[in-house]
Amino acid sequence: MLEEDLAEILKDRLFVDAERVTSVVSDVESGTVIAGVGTPLDAIAEVERVLSSVGVRVDDAQARIALDACIRFGRGFGAKAGLDLGDSF
Repeated sequence: MLEEDLAEILKDRLFVDAERVTSVVSDVESGTVIAGVGTPLDAIAEVERVLSSVGVRVDDAQARIALDACIRFGRGFGAKAGLDLGDSF
């Protein structure tokens, strides 16, 4: 995704177990990082693409609502509301 140094090691470890899940918080945090370096609204689609490509499950509805709130109202995106990550849940 962002070509991090340990990306290949992490990718290999993802495939050790048949069931892959992540928390909504991790999903949203990943989305905010992607949104911060790219086009914010494309971040939602990018996170979904990456997670589905490695078979990771997450509560999609809750994650999309929280990520949308971070992008539209988050401190890191210059929103007047200035919400932090925890506020979006």
